[in-house]
Amino acid sequence: MPAWWESLSTFQQIMFAIAVPATLILFIFLILMIIGIDGSDAFAGDLDVDLDISDIDSINVEPITDISGLRILTIRGALTFLSIGAWMAYILDNYLQSWLAGLIGIISGAVAAFLVALAFKASLRLENEGNI
Repeated sequence: MPAWWESLSTFQQIMFAIAVPATLILFIFLILMIIGIDGSDAFAGDLDVDLDISDIDSINVEPITDISGLRILTIRGALTFLSIGAWMAYILDNYLQSWLAGLIGIISGAVAAFLVALAFKASLRLENEGNI
């Protein structure tokens, strides 16, 4: 293993050190999403409080798709950007110059984060329409 690590360029070592943890955390998020523990609604506890406050505004009961746009800057988006971008740059460093591999990695990571945001927005729209 040390011989393999030493055979990598410094750029590849950095990209590998970014890509592996980001991919592992993204994989853990995927497992948690599959079993249903993926967000703020993971705790479905119930709280019953009796308050007599007459000046409280009504609670906003709009669906989340009405108040949210395309959310690219999320933890999932950042992990996708780091994972896809770093793996792409790591692989392309063998064939291209490091700066070009890094630039293509940044672009591919940004595209991947955008596509993940689109996928989650589409799934929230399906949830809002009652299809899920």
